[in-house]
Amino acid sequence: MSKFMVLGLDLKQVVAMATINPACAIHEESRIGSLKPGMAADVSILELKSGAWTLIDTPGETLKTDKLLMPIAAVKDGKVIKAEPVALPPSAS
Repeated sequence: MSKFMVLGLDLKQVVAMATINPACAIHEESRIGSLKPGMAADVSILELKSGAWTLIDTPGETLKTDKLLMPIAAVKDGKVIKAEPVALPPSAS
């Protein structure tokens, strides 16, 4: 999601790309991909962090960014699952 933000998409567009758009692609938008009443409430809790990161794309290209969507937790089937972030900015020395 952070890579798409580096490429110029805003947060609202990126969230749609990770939620309702895939649900529509598999024709499940009446069941998943949104927090409308009656839908499964599987949720990712993210924090928009400021820092300095280098993101590596599939062919090995790198992208520099000062913002990263960091996972904090998820709620799946009513259970909270704490995230174990793996991308932290370097600490100041």
